[in-house]
Amino acid sequence: MLPDKNIQAYSSHGEQGGAGRTTTQSVEALAEEFMAALSAEELEALQYDFNEASTAVWSNLPIRDAARHGLRLGDLEGKSLKAAHALAEAALSAEGYKTMTEIIRADEYLRQDAGGMQWGSELYYIAIYGKPSANTPWM
Repeated sequence: MLPDKNIQAYSSHGEQGGAGRTTTQSVEALAEEFMAALSAEELEALQYDFNEASTAVWSNLPIRDAARHGLRLGDLEGKSLKAAHALAEAALSAEGYKTMTEIIRADEYLRQDAGGMQWGSELYYIAIYGKPSANTPWM
């Protein structure tokens, strides 16, 4: 396992985690906790309107080829990074969260051992579209 602050196991549920043990309200609460851990500048970079134009800006192309919305995981640390992982873990299934962290680890391997500067755990982003709510759409 590669030591990297962006891919540490922040699991609050161990191998059991994920959406199977969460509710919409708990995902909303974890989103609010994550947002509370951010500065005003970070919140500005994190939040977008929930509409077709803003949610369509997504790409898995290398960062040099496509813009990203949100905050880079590489710019988060401590409480905010732990809260981001807790939110991802709750919003995804246990298998989904495991897959996410394994993909991030693989990119970190490519950066460290294969010299690929377009890869790395710090290049993943998190964004929130809309306002976290149990009653209105957001993502």
